[in-house]
Amino acid sequence: MAIDFTDVPLPAENLDLGYETDWRKIVKLDCMDRPGLSELEFFGLFAKCDVCKLVMARLAFSSHNCVLQTEDGLELTDVEE
Repeated sequence: MAIDFTDVPLPAENLDLGYETDWRKIVKLDCMDRPGLSELEFFGLFAKCDVCKLVMARLAFSSHNCVLQTEDGLELTDVEE
């Protein structure tokens, strides 16, 4: 049985496959063929909160709410009675 690909949309002709998205950069960290990022690319992907010291994707940083932690790494939470 033959598969009909006539209805499958083709990628746009002006699609730049060389464009480095954040996801492609993250994949390059674990790639078997030419793995790794430059230091500038790495620090461009991640941000560290000055308050709680958590590291996260730079895109997620604007939605970050600090969760304070003790010196041993346990989260500080409010206990309701």
